[in-house]
Amino acid sequence: MPTIQPPFGIAKAVGFAWFLPEDYQRIRQISDDEMQPTFEAFEAKMARLLPQFEAQLPSGVILEKVIVDPDELLAFAKRFHGGKINSQVRGAFAAAAIMKKHSADH
Repeated sequence: MPTIQPPFGIAKAVGFAWFLPEDYQRIRQISDDEMQPTFEAFEAKMARLLPQFEAQLPSGVILEKVIVDPDELLAFAKRFHGGKINSQVRGAFAAAAIMKKHSADH
């Protein structure tokens, strides 16, 4: 009996937004929500949270860092979110980048 495949693929990866130290303050400035005050504080918070998040992923799904360029984030926010930038928009940006990357794999 053949295996029935769902009409959609199973995620290979989950993306999370990551910032370069030199871009961090600019991303804070263009964001509408409260972010960690420094890149170092952001990095420390992520070091605590990412292992917990990764442990919850299904087998075979990897966690991928998506480097966020401030100009690309602004363009994405203007196009899809009315210019608003917050944690949900940064997450959507990372998810869109991962979907684009992995759809190119096929």
